[in-house]
Amino acid sequence: MKITSITTKRKITIITFGEDINIAASTDYIQNKGITEGEEISLEEFKKNNMEFSLKYAMEISLKVLSKTSYTEKQLRDKLIKMHIQYEAADKTIEKLKSYNYLNDERYAQYFVSDGINMGKSKKALMQKLKQKGINEEIISATAENYTDEDQKNILSNFIKKQNDLLIEYPPFIRKQKIINKALARGFPYESVCDMLNQTSDNEDAASYEAYYRKKITKRINACKDNDINKLKAKLYKEFIPYGASKDLIDDMLYEIEKE
Repeated sequence: MKITSITTKRKITIITFGEDINIAASTDYIQNKGITEGEEISLEEFKKNNMEFSLKYAMEISLKVLSKTSYTEKQLRDKLIKMHIQYEAADKTIEKLKSYNYLNDERYAQYFVSDGINMGKSKKALMQKLKQKGINEEIISATAENYTDEDQKNILSNFIKKQNDLLIEYPPFIRKQKIINKALARGFPYESVCDMLNQTSDNEDAASYEAYYRKKITKRINACKDNDINKLKAKLYKEFIPYGASKDLIDDMLYEIEKE
């Protein structure tokens, strides 16, 4: 197969075969063998001769990255392939690291969920993230049991209390809808969110709704240059009624304008 590119970075040389087969090799080996760009050589023979180096380089990379943070099998394999390690070498390195217990997806998943609970993450969000990280379904199912209903209840309760404080300027109806949207986006179950909101909702009366929308509608009326009351009414209905304003409030406000 034709070598289309040779890129040397100190002790490592990346050999490109054809359009997209990249393999990391020892720079000394490439130089000693006199391998050059444009040369036709056997890909399988090259990979066989390069296997010892690829295994050594793969382990070197793995130990370096694992000393800094945890990886799943998939994450580490992807990392090695990205560094142009031969596929077979990457797989053998993964298996050796597993035998040393340096790489353990079950342990990774348990720590990940424990940290997620402490950070206030939903169960759904954590399980989806584990799947993205390449954890198999069996481990995910077993790990999910560590996230109890009580954990979710406490996390959701804290989330709602925090959002209530952040959104205090909004009337209850608007605040409730915003909290529901935020909670669903974070993976909390709809029924659980609604049940929790009903338990923690305050007793603010209709006056708070009216004050909120009166302010919004007044601002919109003042900005409108159309003197046709019917057209203005239609615009206000369309803009505010879908978001909780009452038709009677808009009618009353426009009636006050007509009297002036």
